[in-house]
Amino acid sequence: MRMIQTRTCLALTGLTFMMATTAAAETTLRVSYSPATYKELYQDLADRFMQIHPDTKVELEIGSDSYDTLVQQTIRASITGQMPDISYQGLNQIRTLVERKLPVPLDTFIQKEPDWESQGYSTAITNLAAYGGTTYGLPFGISLPVVFYNADLVKQAGGDPDKLPETWEDIIALSKKIDALGDDVSGLYVEYTNNSGSFQTFVGGFGGEMVTSDEASVAFDGDAGEKTMELLHRLGKEGQPPFERNQARQAYAARLASSSAPAVR
Repeated sequence: MRMIQTRTCLALTGLTFMMATTAAAETTLRVSYSPATYKELYQDLADRFMQIHPDTKVELEIGSDSYDTLVQQTIRASITGQMPDISYQGLNQIRTLVERKLPVPLDTFIQKEPDWESQGYSTAITNLAAYGGTTYGLPFGISLPVVFYNADLVKQAGGDPDKLPETWEDIIALSKKIDALGDDVSGLYVEYTNNSGSFQTFVGGFGGEMVTSDEASVAFDGDAGEKTMELLHRLGKEGQPPFERNQARQAYAARLASSSAPAVR
């Protein structure tokens, strides 16, 4: 299987909220997060943090199924007085929370760290978790939209795993050859049901933006948006199976052993 990185974007950020626990002999930090499938990761981080800071207890809340659900839960918790101390929210949710004056600005704390940038937190990175010139979160996770190829199927279809397609036209052409190998083989799957993430990536790839710089109107109603819609429509016509994201991932993983996973994903 071959993987090609196509674009990097921040996916997750840690926010500190205003209802933080008051310091005491033992400080307890309540942490909310999403998605729930990352529980093992967050528990490992919590355990390691508590080893370094034995006077601090970290309690993980039940994980949310999505960032949208988590931000809704956070807003409700602010009304009932049950806010977490730290929350791992989607980057696109920062503005929603800031407009409700929920996160704690971090700039004062950052200024007290003399080696801040040497720890990997460059201005370019922290700006991604800022709104209105103020930093409210710290980068934690990175989302990497990628293209996966089943190299065995590429070979069977006459392709070269060392010279993989570099354009959508070539990807679609290769997928059609793969699809023709048999009824139990799917030639292509493109993730498109992920909170418009793929749509935004396509628009950006075609040189467009989602909104104008002054946020007065949408900006994907031009050439970039049209090309994106044309691509998504064509992918459906060329054999995109009617799978949800998790279905496609499970199918891909399950079939790798038999070399019948979608050749392009």
